[in-house]
Amino acid sequence: MMVNENMRIADQIWQNIEQMKNAVFMASPDKNYRFGDLKSAIESYWSEFDAAQAVKGDRALIVVSDEFAAIAGFMAAFLDGLVPVMLTADSRAPRVQSINDATTPKIVIADAVRKSEDWAQQAIEPIITGKAQKGSIFSRFRKETSRQPRLPENDTDLAYILFTSGTTGMPKGVKLTHGNIAANVETMTRLFGIDKKSIIFNDMILAHADGLAQGPFLTLFNGCRLVRAGGFTIGGMENWLNSVRRHRCTHFLTVPTIWSLIDRYATHNDYFDGDDMRLLFSVADFLPIALWDNIEERFGKPLINQYGLTETVTSAIYSGALPEMGPRGSLGNAIDCEARVRPLSDDAGAGDKGELMLRGENIFAGYWQNEEITNQVLDADGWLSTGDLVVQNPDGSFTYSGRLKSIIMTGGFLIQPEELNETLITHPDVAEAVTVGLPDTEFGEIAVSAIVLSGTEIERSILYNHCSEYLEPSKVPKHIIITKEIPRTISGKPKIQELKEQLATILETGSEPEITSDSDELAERIMALAADNFRTSIDQISLSTTPDDIAGWDSFSFLNLIIAVEESAKVRLPTRRITNIATIADLIDAVREQVDR
Repeated sequence: MMVNENMRIADQIWQNIEQMKNAVFMASPDKNYRFGDLKSAIESYWSEFDAAQAVKGDRALIVVSDEFAAIAGFMAAFLDGLVPVMLTADSRAPRVQSINDATTPKIVIADAVRKSEDWAQQAIEPIITGKAQKGSIFSRFRKETSRQPRLPENDTDLAYILFTSGTTGMPKGVKLTHGNIAANVETMTRLFGIDKKSIIFNDMILAHADGLAQGPFLTLFNGCRLVRAGGFTIGGMENWLNSVRRHRCTHFLTVPTIWSLIDRYATHNDYFDGDDMRLLFSVADFLPIALWDNIEERFGKPLINQYGLTETVTSAIYSGALPEMGPRGSLGNAIDCEARVRPLSDDAGAGDKGELMLRGENIFAGYWQNEEITNQVLDADGWLSTGDLVVQNPDGSFTYSGRLKSIIMTGGFLIQPEELNETLITHPDVAEAVTVGLPDTEFGEIAVSAIVLSGTEIERSILYNHCSEYLEPSKVPKHIIITKEIPRTISGKPKIQELKEQLATILETGSEPEITSDSDELAERIMALAADNFRTSIDQISLSTTPDDIAGWDSFSFLNLIIAVEESAKVRLPTRRITNIATIADLIDAVREQVDR
C-alpha cells in the first residue's frame, strides 16, 4: 500500500478505516474485528462526544479492559482532535484519581465497575461505562453519527498523553504531537517493510509506548492487520506462540524478558517457520547478545533490537541485520533522528562513556503542565537527555553502558522509584523508603525497596498489600527489606550504589534453604515461596489457593514463583506441567515429580 506523503497521519488512518470496511483490522482470541467494525465503534463514540459538547483539545481518559473498546475510544478521540490519555485497565484508583485531576478530562471511557470509585464520582460528565465483554460497552451508546472527524490541521497539535508515573505525587505525562507520531510510524513502515499485507503480532499492553505505536498506529497507518493474542503466560505459552503461525504473522514483537522465557520454556522451534514471517523484534529494554544469538539460531529468523523512550514515541535507535542499523549486540544506530554523546566530564575524550542525547521530529513536546521537568531533559536546541549511558563506537553505533537516571526497567515495564517511595511512606509505620533496581536474569532488573520503620514491627505482607492498593501489579516491589538506616551523604541524599550493594548482599546471604524431597517440607517451602512472590501472608496460602483467591497472583508474580521454585528445588519444570498448574497443590505435585526422579 502506498502512503500519501502529503497526508497527515490522522488523515491516512481515517482514509484506511473508510476504504477497507471488510478487511480484518484486529484478530483477537474471541473475535476478528473488521475496519468496518472499528468505524462503527468510532462513530458511536463521536455521538457521545457531541452530546458532551467536547471540543478540540479536550482530554479523553480511557481505563477500559475491553481492548477493542479501548482502541476504538482512543482512535475516536485522536481523529476528532481530542487528546486521549490511555491507562492500563488494572490502574489502581489512586493513580486514576491523580491523572484525572491533572488532565481534567471532558470524556471518560471506563469499565462499569469503575463508576463507584471516588475519582469517577468527581469526573466531568459523561463517563462512558461498559463491561469487558465482546463490545458490550457500545450497547448503551446513542445512535452512530455519520459526520466526518475533526481531523487536526497542524502537525504540532497534541495527539495523546502517556503517563510514565503518577500515583501519590505529581503525574509525569509525556505529550506527543501528530508530527511526532507520523515521524516514528513512517520510519518503522519503511525500515520493517510494513505494507497492506503485513500481519503484526503485538500483544504488549496498549498503555505502553510500544504497544500503542507499534500496534494500532502502525497497523491503521498501513491498512494492515494486528494480532492480539490475549496476553503472555507460561501456562498459555504454546497456544500463544502457535497463534503466530495460525494467523500467518509477518512481524512479531515482544520484550527481552518474554524472549528469555520463550527460550527457556517453549517446547518447539517452528513457531516462526512460516514463509510469511519476516522479522522478530525485541523492544523496551536492552537485549543481551547471548539471548539474541539463541533466538536467531533456534528460530532461524532475523531479530531486530529497538531502543527508545516514551519521549521518542517508541524506537529511535536500531540494531540488527537490516540496512542502516547498527551491528548485532550494540544498542544500534540512530535512524531518521540525530544522536550524540554528552561527556560526563570536561576532559572526556572520543570513545568515553557519556549520556545519550537524541534530537529529531519524533522527540516529544514536553511534559504535561510541568515546564520545570521538561526543561531538565529537553534543551533549547531540541536535544533530549535520555538518562542512558553509552559509548559511541568507531562505526558510529552506540554500546549501552548503564543508566544515569534512577528509573528501573523490569520485564519491559518502566518503574519510577520515586513513585514506589511515595507510596510506601504513606503507610503510618514507614519512616523512610528508597527503591533501587537490582540485576535479574529473567527480568533485567527488579525493584527492591529499603525501608526504615517508624518504631513498631510490621509484617512485610502488610506493606506489600499497601503497595498493591496504590500500584499496578507490575510496579509493586519485588522485595521490601527492613533496615535500621538508609546510607546517606552529608546533604542527606541516599547513597544509591552503596544501598544497592547492601541490598544485594542481604538477598544473597538471606537465601532460603533448598527444597528437599520430604513431602511435608516440600509443601511448606513452596507455600512460603508462594506467599513471598504473591506478596501476601502465609496464612492466605493453602493447597487449594488459585489465582482467583489472591490479588497478587498475576502473570509476572507467577513467573517469579516458577523461577524461584525451580532454583530452590534445583529442577526444571516441563512446560506441559506448568500449563496445568491451577492451584498451589498442582505446583507441589509438579515439583515432587521432578524431585523424586
